[in-house]
Amino acid sequence: MNRQQLITQAKMVESMSQSNVIDANELARLKVERQSTLVPEMHSWIVAGMVSAAARFIPVPFVDDFVKAKCRKHIVSSTLARQSRSELLNDFDAMYNDPGGILSGAAAMVARIPIKLLLFPVRKAVAIMTSVRGVPLELIRCILLGRTVKRYATMASRPDDKQLREAFDKAFSGMDFRVVRAVVGDALSGMDRWSEAAIKMAKAIAAQKSDDPLSQREESPVRKGAEQVEHSLNQPKVLDLFSDFDTKLDARLAALSTS
Repeated sequence: MNRQQLITQAKMVESMSQSNVIDANELARLKVERQSTLVPEMHSWIVAGMVSAAARFIPVPFVDDFVKAKCRKHIVSSTLARQSRSELLNDFDAMYNDPGGILSGAAAMVARIPIKLLLFPVRKAVAIMTSVRGVPLELIRCILLGRTVKRYATMASRPDDKQLREAFDKAFSGMDFRVVRAVVGDALSGMDRWSEAAIKMAKAIAAQKSDDPLSQREESPVRKGAEQVEHSLNQPKVLDLFSDFDTKLDARLAALSTS
C-alpha cells in the first residue's frame, strides 16, 4: 500500500470516528429532549390520580367522591399556581366540582343521600371489580385534567367552565385509551404496596379539613409508583394520544360554542 493510499484510509477512519461522535452526541441530545417532553407538573398529576383512584377501595359512603373532588381540585389549583394564575381557580370550578357532587352544595348533597346510601354497596362492588380498568382510567383522566387546565389557563379568552367540562367529558369518553391503560397498568403492577399507601393517603384526605390536602408528604410507594408511571408514559405513542385528546377536546368545545 503506497503513501497516498495510507493517507486516504486514515482520512476515512477519521471521518467514520467523527461521524460516530456526532451520532452519539445527537442521540444524547434527543434523549435529553425526550426526558423533558413531559411537563414538570406531571408527577403531581400522577400522584393525585393514584390517590383519587385508590379512593374506590375505601368502604365508606361518600368518601370516594369527596377524595376524588379534593384530588382534582388539587390538580387545578397547583397547575394554576405554577402558571402564576391562582386567581383563576373559580373559573375552572366545574373541572373539579361535579354537578351535584360532594362539594357542590349541602342542599343538593342532602337530597341525594338516601339514593347514594341505597346504591352504595352496588357501586362499591362494581368499583372494586372494575379496578383493573378503572384505576388506570382515573389516573389518565387526572393527567388530562391538569394538561387541559394548563393549556386553557394561558389563553387570553377562556371558555365557560361548564362548557369546558362538558367538552372534556365527551372527548374523554370518545377516546380509546387501551394503549395508555396497558402502559399504566404495567408500570404499577411492578410496584410493591403502592395501593395500600395510596389508600392511606386517601383516608388522610378524607379526615382532613385542609383545602389542599395533597400538599402533605407523599408516601414512598406512591412517589416511586408515580415516578415509574411517568417514565413509562414518556414514549411517542402515549404522547401522540394525549395530543389527539387535545384536538378532540378543542373540536368538541368549538361545536358546543356554535350550537
